[in-house]
Amino acid sequence: MGLFTCPHCNSDIDTNDKKSGHQVNDVIQETFCSVGCSIEYLVHNSQMIAVDQYGSLPLSNESLNEFIEAFSNEGVEDDVLEHIKAELC
Repeated sequence: MGLFTCPHCNSDIDTNDKKSGHQVNDVIQETFCSVGCSIEYLVHNSQMIAVDQYGSLPLSNESLNEFIEAFSNEGVEDDVLEHIKAELC
C-alpha cells in the first residue's frame, strides 16, 4: 500500500487512507481512485488490454455492452454505466 496515481484521471491516491474509495483492478493490476475510473479505463482501453493479455481478441459492441452490464451487479451507479455506454456509441 502507499501512494499511487490513477492511470485514468491522474489524481493522487493514498491507499493508506481508509476513506480514499480507491480500487485495485485485478484484471490489469492497476490502482484507480474509484470504481468509476477503473471501469472507464477498462472500457476505453479494452481492445489494447485484450491484445496485450490475450494476443488478439476483437470485441464487438455486443461484447462491450455485456462487459458493462456485468458491472451493474457490482453496485456501480446506473448513471456511470449510462455515461460509458453513451461514449461508446
